[in-house]
Amino acid sequence: MCAFHAKFKEAALFKRVVESLKSTIDKTNFDCSDAGIAVQCMDNSHVSLVSLLIETDAFDEFQCSKPITLGINLTHLSKILKALDNDCGLILDVKKVDDAVLSITSEGTNKTMKFGLNLVDIEAESVEIPDLQSDAVITLSSAEFLKITKDFSALGDDSITIGCTKNEVTLTTKGAMCETCMTLSALENVDSNGLQIEHNKNVTASFALKQISEFAKSAPLADNVKLSLSGQAPLIMEFKGEACVLKFYLAPKFDEEDEPQE
Repeated sequence: MCAFHAKFKEAALFKRVVESLKSTIDKTNFDCSDAGIAVQCMDNSHVSLVSLLIETDAFDEFQCSKPITLGINLTHLSKILKALDNDCGLILDVKKVDDAVLSITSEGTNKTMKFGLNLVDIEAESVEIPDLQSDAVITLSSAEFLKITKDFSALGDDSITIGCTKNEVTLTTKGAMCETCMTLSALENVDSNGLQIEHNKNVTASFALKQISEFAKSAPLADNVKLSLSGQAPLIMEFKGEACVLKFYLAPKFDEEDEPQE
């Protein structure tokens, strides 16, 4: 009996998850338990928090006799997964708790590939997920949000301001080249491109555009992205896919005169 065994019917989901994580993290621990595979860590720049759960429903087979932590180099894992077809079966195995290798097997119609990924020792980070109350929750197409962040990043500014009222979302940047403002409407008689707003009160906050753009690259993981805004509290960006939830937490940027007082 393996210490850990997981089988995906198709490799596509795990490939999307790894690419989403790799955009902000180089190495991380996969914490495996009877709840699934979880990741909770800071990003490479230590300015945002990343939280992932792949639930057991995502797997055709899942076995984890007791909790086990796998230290993964995401760059190396990504290179292996790129060699696999999206529709092939994918099996992850660790024979013993103290093994230093993750066995990866892909099963196609007439082709089988096997890899042994060396695990790495990663010091576990003590990261606490904040319990936040949202002033507004914005849901929109993840593909549309990815396009927006790409367009805004091309204008060269380092921050983006997100504002939300009952029926509108505004996205603003001010760069050396120009000032850009986009308004998205959630009115019934307007093509909102799937925009939905859960509004408790008006809210406006600014964030690092570089991090927002990196998070938005997780668009292939889910049809929609959910942005939870809470004034001076961190933004929560959530991608909820097929038995999989990926969340990013990013603190707002403050001008000196806007710094919260202790």
